[in-house]
Amino acid sequence: MNFNRDDSQSSYSGGGYRGNSPRSNSGGFNRDRDFRGNSSNRDNYRDQRPERSDRGDYSGQNNTGRYGNNNNNYSERNNNAGSTSYSNHGGKNNLSLNSKPSLQKPPELLNGQLRLLPIGGQCEAGRNAWYFEQDSEIILIDAGLGFMPHGFKGGADCTLPNLTYLEENKDRIKALLISNSHEEYAGNLINFIQTLDLKEVYLPQILAKVCKKELALFPDLKVNIIEPNKIYKIGKSFEINPFTLTFIGADSFSFLITTPTHRTFYTGPFKIDHMPSIRKGQTDIQSIANLVTEKGVDILISNSTNVESMGYTGSESSVNKKLIEIFESAPSRVITLLNACATHRLASLLQSAIKAKRKVCLLNETLQTWYKAAVECEYFNFPKELFIETKDLAKTNNKDILILIGTEENSLLKPFIDLSYKKHPEISLIEGDSIILSGNPPLGTSRLIANSVDQLFLQGVHVIGGREAGVHVQSYAAQEELKFMYNLTRPKYCVPAHGESRQLVLHSELLAHCGVDTRNIIIVDNGSIVDFDSAQNKVEITGKVAAQAVFFNRVKDSSLNTQSIEERRSLSEDGVMTIVLVINSLDKKLIAEPFINMFGNSFNTDTDWPRVKDLILSDVKQMVNKALSQGQTDFVVLRRFAHDIISRRIREKYGMSMPVLSIVIQEVQAVVSV
Repeated sequence: MNFNRDDSQSSYSGGGYRGNSPRSNSGGFNRDRDFRGNSSNRDNYRDQRPERSDRGDYSGQNNTGRYGNNNNNYSERNNNAGSTSYSNHGGKNNLSLNSKPSLQKPPELLNGQLRLLPIGGQCEAGRNAWYFEQDSEIILIDAGLGFMPHGFKGGADCTLPNLTYLEENKDRIKALLISNSHEEYAGNLINFIQTLDLKEVYLPQILAKVCKKELALFPDLKVNIIEPNKIYKIGKSFEINPFTLTFIGADSFSFLITTPTHRTFYTGPFKIDHMPSIRKGQTDIQSIANLVTEKGVDILISNSTNVESMGYTGSESSVNKKLIEIFESAPSRVITLLNACATHRLASLLQSAIKAKRKVCLLNETLQTWYKAAVECEYFNFPKELFIETKDLAKTNNKDILILIGTEENSLLKPFIDLSYKKHPEISLIEGDSIILSGNPPLGTSRLIANSVDQLFLQGVHVIGGREAGVHVQSYAAQEELKFMYNLTRPKYCVPAHGESRQLVLHSELLAHCGVDTRNIIIVDNGSIVDFDSAQNKVEITGKVAAQAVFFNRVKDSSLNTQSIEERRSLSEDGVMTIVLVINSLDKKLIAEPFINMFGNSFNTDTDWPRVKDLILSDVKQMVNKALSQGQTDFVVLRRFAHDIISRRIREKYGMSMPVLSIVIQEVQAVVSV
């Protein structure tokens, strides 16, 4: 089989696979490259950001990331309340990312003011969560998690929003509303309920059914099922109008949030799809337009995830034609991988299977759970005869089989790799099978996909996926849809949300081209508190709270702080070095030469390492003896001195990051005879 492979684009001809830029369906910016187009994946892009601690306090700790500001300037003005006011001067596109430089407790919110706070989702992918406060009442919108870069070896598999500030104010939280069922918006739901002791939540119906067992663990929790176009009054300050919109799952909503002084339209993730696979999941433009025309909008919080794509996002139903073509022409079984909560895509696959007269096997429990929930919500009404169980695969003609494997978004490649290396626990591929990747591969996985595709080619398996294959469309609004949403709502203030730094800036520029005054475009990072004052007609960033990611391992159900993550990463990359010092407790002197043990290091095989090692031991010995002679017996101080000496010598010679250092000081009683 002949094929050509371009490593930079991960494109394969002959095997049917063409790699695509995740979350981008245009020929524009590729998220597997840096902002200047240099070839580097987002794993590296993230690694360049400053490290952040697991939790913070209001002690002035620096908590800002590395954000591009597009040559923009802003001026600061400190008022008596300690707030900072940002204004732009000098041009239509003079935009900047507004943020407090360090943690700063916000002032007390005055009556009539509205406070917004992104807990997560700004300048990153995932972890979407927002905080709204007015008149001492708080509501929360979304509770998402973020995914670790593929191949991350720090022991965490996801990141969670930092709930420190919310815990401090949990008695004032009236409710949590979830806009959709995707992990990046709802994946941290149970943790929010448990940690914040929530009393009331508003959930999409399908999410409530999928999480039924977990929600049952909280008997005092009131679970409300969101119904479109119904008004919900929460506390004394909030009125919520939900509207149906098209996203990856059918049960997705935007919210018009009305308070006594402001009306905020929170789009959530959306796209304008006039022919979604599930018609109940069509964006309700008419209802949004009617209510907005009647009441108007002060603040628009709009999704920025797909702002780098020009034009419009393709319709969910547009993949049906290609799927039917593949199902009818494939000589053997077709195995399709998709996000389990993608009910629109699941509907397209099932509709196409009926047209192509294939039987469907929902292979894994996760996908079966979401399918059953969709049936209970009356989104699906497929005949039972369409489905077969795993045990029936051997008794069915291979040309009549469609196998569906559903995972969470970041695990899409796990079954793909298992199948390619013949390690999948339930099925094995045979020559003539076809695999469809009907979703976005995790970021930075081009090489991994290429290796797996090579293995599949050797097995005679056809691989179909990518932007040009016609089996996947994006679920997020492209530029024209973002413009449409702005022109539909016509807000005074615009807050680009749910995107990485460059996407927020690009969204701001798009809004500026639509005629929005750049002084009314507010780009904020996680933890920045934004106060809107309608009486004085102003908006200010008045504080900064801890919002850095909390690393979490879902298998072990435990969190990890930044120091643990960095130590694990250093251990995997640079190994460990142990230096042992033995001190006489009687005369406070070294009674043996220091010695070093090395494990998993690369530089200890260098021909010059013995000389460097002798220098380190000599320097450490000299430092310890000098410190002891001056009466310094604090072992913590001695360890720090030794650490600094070892770090300096290794960096001078090898210019590399340090291995994990273990400095052991053993104190013994020894009488030295003369």
